Amino acid sequence: MKICAMIAEFNPFHMGHKKIVERAKKETGADFFFCFMGQNFSERGEPAIIDKQFRAQMAINGGFDAVFEIPNALTILNAEMFASLTVKAVLSFPHITHLVFGSECGKITPILELAKFLIDEPKCFKESLKKYLQEGYSLNICKQKALEEVVDNNLFKFSDPKTTKTLLTLPNNILAVEYTKVLLKENSKIIPITFKREKGSATEIRTLCHNGKLNEAKDMLGNFGYEVFTKAQQKQNFPNIALFENIKLLSTRLNDFDMKNIIDISEGLDKKIFNEALNSTNYQDFLTKATSKRYGKNRIERIMLSYALKIDKKVVENTLKRKAIPYLKVVIIKKNKRLMQEAQKSSSKIILRKTDADAILKTNKLAKELNEIDNKCEMLYSLLTQKKPNKNNIYVKTEFI
Repeated sequence: MKICAMIAEFNPFHMGHKKIVERAKKETGADFFFCFMGQNFSERGEPAIIDKQFRAQMAINGGFDAVFEIPNALTILNAEMFASLTVKAVLSFPHITHLVFGSECGKITPILELAKFLIDEPKCFKESLKKYLQEGYSLNICKQKALEEVVDNNLFKFSDPKTTKTLLTLPNNILAVEYTKVLLKENSKIIPITFKREKGSATEIRTLCHNGKLNEAKDMLGNFGYEVFTKAQQKQNFPNIALFENIKLLSTRLNDFDMKNIIDISEGLDKKIFNEALNSTNYQDFLTKATSKRYGKNRIERIMLSYALKIDKKVVENTLKRKAIPYLKVVIIKKNKRLMQEAQKSSSKIILRKTDADAILKTNKLAKELNEIDNKCEMLYSLLTQKKPNKNNIYVKTEFI
C-alpha cells in the first residue's frame, strides 16, 4: 500500500499543481493521493479567492482521491508552526508513504541537508544568528542572513551550496524545509518528495480575478478549473479586500480582546499594533507603519486576522502539545471501499458524517474550540464574498463522488 499526501491551500488549484500530482503518482506508484487543505483563510492571513468546497472539487479533478480540511486556527500561522501542525495531520495516517510538495528549487537533497542542519544548529550558525538578532532583524531574515554567512565562508559542507544558500529566501522552499524538519524530528518513515514549481502562479490568477480578468486565467486553470470558477461566481463574489481590511482595522481599534492572547505576539508588539491602528488613516497606512525589519508584513497580517477572529493562542498551543489534531473533516472523497477504509485509519477523529461530528464535539473540548473558530471564519468569509454562510462548519456534508 502506497499513499501520497500533499499539504496545500490551492488558492486556487492550477495546471502547475496538476503536473506535480501527475509526476508524483508516476514516480511513487501510489494507490491513493490525499490532500490536506487549508480552509477559507490562507497561511498569510488572506481570504481564499473561492470557497473551500470549490477548491476541493478542483483538487479532486486534478488527481486527488480525498480532500481533508485543516481547522482554520491551525493554518493562520508562521511557516514553522504551520508545518508542525499540518504534518501532524499527515503523520496520523499509518499508511501514508510519501509527502509531496512543490518548491522553487525542485531538489530534495539540499532541502534534506538544510533541514538536518537547522535541527542541529551548529555553533557557527548559532553565533551568526545571534549577531543578526541583536541587529534587530526578524527571525526569518536572521536565519537567511546567518545561512548565507555560513555558506559564503565555507563554515559547513553542503553538497550544493549555491542552492542551499537561497533556500530560506523563497516561500515554498521555506515550507519544504519546515515540512522535512518535522518528518526528521519525528523519525518518520514517510519519504519527502519535491518537484519544481512551474510558471503560472496562484498569485497571478488571484490578481486577474480581482481585476475582473478571469478569462485571462483560463489556460492556467484548465477547462475544469475555469468551469468551477464560473460556478463559484454564481454563489459568491471574489473577496472584498477593502472590507476585509476595514474589519481588521476596526477590530483592533476597538481593543476588546487582550492581544497578548494572540499567537506570535512578542513583548511590546501588541502596543505598537494598537497605537498604529489608532494613528493610521486606513489599513494600508497602518500596515506601512506597523511593518519593520523586525516585524514582517506577513506576521502583522496574520496577527490582525487572528485578532479580528479572537483566536486564543492556547488553542494552537494545546494542539501543538498533542500527538494528533483532534479531528479532520473530509470535504470530498471518491466512492471506493478501500479508499474509505484508509481514509478513516487515523489517530485524529475523521469526520465523514453527522454522527462523527456529534461524537467529537460532545467529548473533546479542544475540538469544540477549533470548530467555534471555524464558524467565525465562515461568518467573516461569507460577509466578504456575499455568499450564504454555513451555520456550523463541522456539520457541512461530505461530498461522496
